[in-house]
Amino acid sequence: MKKLFFVIAAAAALLCSCNKNDLTPSQGGPKAVNFTVANLGTYTLKSATLELGAAGCSKVGIYAADLGANNVQATVSGSALTPASTIYWRVGQTEATQFVARYPHADGASINGEYALPADQTSEDTFTYHSNVMTAVQSASPDPGTVAFNFTHPFAKVAVNITNNLSADAVASVVMENVKLAASALDMTTSPATPTLTDAKSNVTAYRVSANAYELVLMPQAAAADMNIVVTTTLGSVYTFRITNASYNFLAGKTATAAVTLDPIGGAGGERNAVGAMSFTTVGWTANAAATIGTVGDPTLGNYFQIGGTIYTDEDADAVAAETLGAWGKWYNMTYSAENTWTIVLNYSEAMAGDEAGKGFLIRLGDTYYKMYNGSDNIGTEPYALYPEDGDHQKNVRLPLASGKYLFTFNSSNNQITVEAQ
Repeated sequence: MKKLFFVIAAAAALLCSCNKNDLTPSQGGPKAVNFTVANLGTYTLKSATLELGAAGCSKVGIYAADLGANNVQATVSGSALTPASTIYWRVGQTEATQFVARYPHADGASINGEYALPADQTSEDTFTYHSNVMTAVQSASPDPGTVAFNFTHPFAKVAVNITNNLSADAVASVVMENVKLAASALDMTTSPATPTLTDAKSNVTAYRVSANAYELVLMPQAAAADMNIVVTTTLGSVYTFRITNASYNFLAGKTATAAVTLDPIGGAGGERNAVGAMSFTTVGWTANAAATIGTVGDPTLGNYFQIGGTIYTDEDADAVAAETLGAWGKWYNMTYSAENTWTIVLNYSEAMAGDEAGKGFLIRLGDTYYKMYNGSDNIGTEPYALYPEDGDHQKNVRLPLASGKYLFTFNSSNNQITVEAQ
């Protein structure tokens, strides 16, 4: 369809000229078919070169096999639809004719042929084109002779709204896995259109509407157990969700909206905070039933700096008092609060360590540990200069007071840390 889109764009100057046939049939000759439209004027295809749906510049393809109309281009103006070439009723016709309309108009477009939605919908042109495809079916007869098209979407839309509790770690992408995107035939002679889906499944990368809102279009289909929604952050953390209601259906002309919460991932050692539950609600095109979404295993931590040592959170205070959590027993993920800036508030207690070598704290990223220079303890000297571990840089970072609550701020661009009492 992307190829088709650019064919349309190239012909924009022709498509956007408002055509009108001024020929009037002679008295007693064939009667012209009149057309009206509904539910179409608010949909616009955005592009640098083409706008379909703008007032006075909308193109629709009209089909009526028994009247010889095959993809006749028609212009929308308000509720009126004017064919470039007048379509006539047959002389003496009394029975109804089925009319089909497809928006936007495209040369060679079929109303019952193959159709494949793209897996990469990140481009505004690509996403907007397919999200604005609409069809209409209407049967009418020469008396009174007007065909009233009521347009609907043949596809389903999925919207993912994200609550991001990760500070500066922004959402990088949203992918819906194992979706059927191709139809061997998309029958637009029914309302809504009826797809004959192939068995092939693809992962769809959604369009970014805003920083925490993503959308995609897919063929109408039943939910599957492997139809996951995967959210990846700029630092590489991965949150995976799945549909737990196997009876859910993505229906034509309807929007399923999922609310997703990204909470910080817990410390190392297998601990993970639970990701908020997600469910589909009904907004957008038309109403739809709700479906429950759940997590798939643990989220995966990306490139987050961690801090460990004779430190602990308020939540871990009881474990420290009971001596079930000792020095270096847990590493805490720091918050990516701004570019190159990592922060966390922790309690510091050198009493957690049994010897001098265990006192203090370290910062690490994966397998790389940042330690003080071996020639000086540098206790109480800020900013602390940290170095990746090697043969000469082996000291823990120690604070001037043996205990207290502190805000730790780490600058990952120069490997310096400052500590502020709380």
